[in-house]
Amino acid sequence: MPSSKLSRMFCWYIFSTSVLSLCLICSTILAAQGTGGRVLGRVTDPSGAALAGVKVTLTNPATNVTVRPPATAAATTDFPRLRWAAIA
Repeated sequence: MPSSKLSRMFCWYIFSTSVLSLCLICSTILAAQGTGGRVLGRVTDPSGAALAGVKVTLTNPATNVTVRPPATAAATTDFPRLRWAAIA
């Protein structure tokens, strides 16, 4: 009888550990899913030369919201923390 009880305890331990591990793995995967995005870019002319100080605008056609980041001397543009929208 003692070995039967030990066997059941071991099975319960394995089952509990497996369920806990699965929950932890699933929660980290779900937490990695974002609700936004980021657009990074570099403004250049047709020859590839950087165009510093150019104003870039990004417009969401679904909401008509416009975002204008500040112009940089390095001709880079950054649109951080953008919300997803339906693509028409």
